[in-house]
Amino acid sequence: MNDASVLCARINAFWQALDWGEIELAVGREAIIVRHRDLPTEISPDRAGHWARMLLGVLEGAYDSWFRVLGSGPALRTTAEWKGETLELRHGR
Repeated sequence: MNDASVLCARINAFWQALDWGEIELAVGREAIIVRHRDLPTEISPDRAGHWARMLLGVLEGAYDSWFRVLGSGPALRTTAEWKGETLELRHGR
């Protein structure tokens, strides 16, 4: 895939079908940055509040897998962190 806007549209279509928010995608020299917002913030019956930590790992794995399918090299990795209510993922060195 050579067009970041097409990739962004496809990813958004996937997440919107699940009602899992939407993303913004920024392609830089050192990394691809994904800002994922409007994610479900809780699930039932997660009374202990583990959902946000689990969601971080699930999405980190999903994006890493997608970038690898698109040709990402082994030296690049995906990391995720919450920035307020937005999950920011970085795929790069």
